[in-house]
Amino acid sequence: MVGGQEGGLWALAGFLYQILGTGSITAGASSSKPIRSGGESDDLDVLITLIGVGEGVRSFPERFSEDAVFVQDDKCVIVEFKYSANLRKIGKPDLEKIIKKLDESAQEAKKQGESVTACVIVTNREFTGHAGKLWEAEIAGDRDYKLRYSCAQITRFTDILQKFGAEFGLFQREINEGIKKLLGYILTETVYHYRPTITRDHLVESFTDYHLTKPLKTMCLELLWRKDLKKFGDFIRIDQWQDAAVNRAVNRDVFEKLIAATSTRSLVCVYGNGGCGKSFVIWQLLKYSVDPSYRCCAVEYAKNLKHDWIANTVHKWRGLPEGIHQDTPQKAIERLIIANPDSRRPILWLALDGLDEVTASPQQIDLIREILQWFWDLDCEVGSDTPSAATLIVSCRRKEDFEQSWLHLPHDYPGAYPVTIQVGDFSDSEIEKAASQSFPELYRRIVSTNGGHLSFLKESSNPIPFDQDLEYTPQNSINQDVWMSLKHPAMWRALLNLDNSARVNAIDGNEQAVYSLADHFVKWFHSKLLQRRQCFHYLKLELLIETLSIIAQQSGKGSSHSRDGGWNKPACRTGRITEAEAEILYEEAIMTGLISENARFSWSWRHNIVHDFLTSGAYARLSNG
Repeated sequence: MVGGQEGGLWALAGFLYQILGTGSITAGASSSKPIRSGGESDDLDVLITLIGVGEGVRSFPERFSEDAVFVQDDKCVIVEFKYSANLRKIGKPDLEKIIKKLDESAQEAKKQGESVTACVIVTNREFTGHAGKLWEAEIAGDRDYKLRYSCAQITRFTDILQKFGAEFGLFQREINEGIKKLLGYILTETVYHYRPTITRDHLVESFTDYHLTKPLKTMCLELLWRKDLKKFGDFIRIDQWQDAAVNRAVNRDVFEKLIAATSTRSLVCVYGNGGCGKSFVIWQLLKYSVDPSYRCCAVEYAKNLKHDWIANTVHKWRGLPEGIHQDTPQKAIERLIIANPDSRRPILWLALDGLDEVTASPQQIDLIREILQWFWDLDCEVGSDTPSAATLIVSCRRKEDFEQSWLHLPHDYPGAYPVTIQVGDFSDSEIEKAASQSFPELYRRIVSTNGGHLSFLKESSNPIPFDQDLEYTPQNSINQDVWMSLKHPAMWRALLNLDNSARVNAIDGNEQAVYSLADHFVKWFHSKLLQRRQCFHYLKLELLIETLSIIAQQSGKGSSHSRDGGWNKPACRTGRITEAEAEILYEEAIMTGLISENARFSWSWRHNIVHDFLTSGAYARLSNG
């Protein structure tokens, strides 16, 4: 017999065992997936499985004659907790009383309309030999619900609560505070309401101070980051990079290099001329190479970057309202690692697109440099052999701008430079791959002529009138200007906007089809211009083509021209483009690959077919045709 102060402490220990058990079982059953013991499934795992996994689980202490009832959908599991500080085994008489109490609770629950699926004894004690024989007989008896036994120490309950808190990316101090708050809630509710209800919301609020906080398991985050990635894809018009008929995009040869680099390094720069598909390659990497079972991602435009981007992203994923304290970037990433202990590194891929498009305030530029420096420091610290926790991928037109203007690396920098991967024109193999997917006739010509060496159809040797009907004439040659243009990914995108007949006639050199191809390219340039530059909201397509036509008439194809005399002055000749707008138009023309700029900052037309289209007046004829 235990009496006095010691008996009170034992009674308190028994009560704590009961409420910790109730809270932990509720946590285990309402988790994103069953919280296991870490090794072989134990009896408590079986109990949690009996209750069922889902956010709707509720527990009711002493609802009938037992210690706790767990309800999930149409399942009702009745639990009796039995704790002893001296670990005395449960004898046969005590077990008979416990089973009788459970049966009475089950009958009472049925009278109130509950569908009892199991009655469970949870205890830190074992059965005596006679009690064990009784138990075997009882579980084999004729009941319409299961009878189960679970031997669990208090440490098992706290282990479940630890893992529940970890799903939300909580640090140990936060988990300890959460357990204390949960105990405080149950004690307070017991004093004032006698029978407190415990739900997932109560658990989440105890641990995170907000009842709608979401877990940071990567599988739970997939819908969130894919939604943001879709917005990015819509902005860069990803639909125009793939053939709608087969819904495929060109898989660039550089793709494997990018996957390898982003899997081991902390900072990676994708660079290349305008219109070569840097944004598309980043989109493709994030869409198809992020395995949501162990990785998540986020993408942002450099010109829209906000302070604390990483922390804000994780904060949003957690579902926390604005105003709640936010973390440093390091802490935000650590939360992802805590929530996903078995994930591979890097657990987070971040993409910052368009460094060369940033024309914002000095504060914005400093903000971008700050995050670049943070990842560059991380890259230098971790090295190339050990994957870091997170990787930042950026895109920029010139590698030198990234290294010198953004990272401020000197020309004689003694250490290893950050990883830079060039995305350029399509290689012959990439064109062949793309043609095999979307353009069978081009693919036939590539593989059937001289073992893969193309013969070219010069425009001057086979003139085709503009007004000739678009009909297919079998050939093995390809118009050289069209072929060179198709190596530019942006022009391939324009080709995919033509029907198959027009595509075939374009590679044959049919003037109308070639001009139609150039027309699609210029229209795409116009849409990008309006999308990225608000100052051109008034600029109709006709005015843009008029302006570009004047520039083209003053600048021959195949030669270089000065920025001022060859571009700005002719552009202003319409009287509707200011000099400042002409400068912006020039930058956009480079970014999209309408023109090319060399190291001496003089420029030339990127595509002969576009120059011919602009100088021929073909737009008016196509519009009227």
